[in-house]
Amino acid sequence: MLKFTYLSGLILVLVGVVGFLPNGHEILGVQPHQITVLHNLIHLTTGLGAIYFAYKKPSFIKTYFNILGCIYLTFSILGFALNNNIFNLIILAPLDNFLHFSIAILSFAVGTIIPKIFGKKKEMVVVHSNDLVY
Repeated sequence: MLKFTYLSGLILVLVGVVGFLPNGHEILGVQPHQITVLHNLIHLTTGLGAIYFAYKKPSFIKTYFNILGCIYLTFSILGFALNNNIFNLIILAPLDNFLHFSIAILSFAVGTIIPKIFGKKKEMVVVHSNDLVY
């Protein structure tokens, strides 16, 4: 799960950095007015958070992904409800809402479902009576 956390953090940081480039909108495939400083900062912050927790606090990764899911689900719902304009602070492309929703669902899956499926299985130790020393 550490590798996935690093990778997702790196992707979010990369998207945030590209958003600040003069021609970043072309690279991201959106219109120039759909890239805002706050939107880029959110991607940078959430990406740096993933890298930080993967490096410094791996025990917090599941909680991090659940928080990340809440953040991106909120932006997705607000984007759909407010017609891609979140209080004139974040202007979204219509595809952003679906992308943010997908990130939210994936984050919730990583934070809750996947650890339960692929979590550490306790090994059962069998001791035979003839192995015991009296």
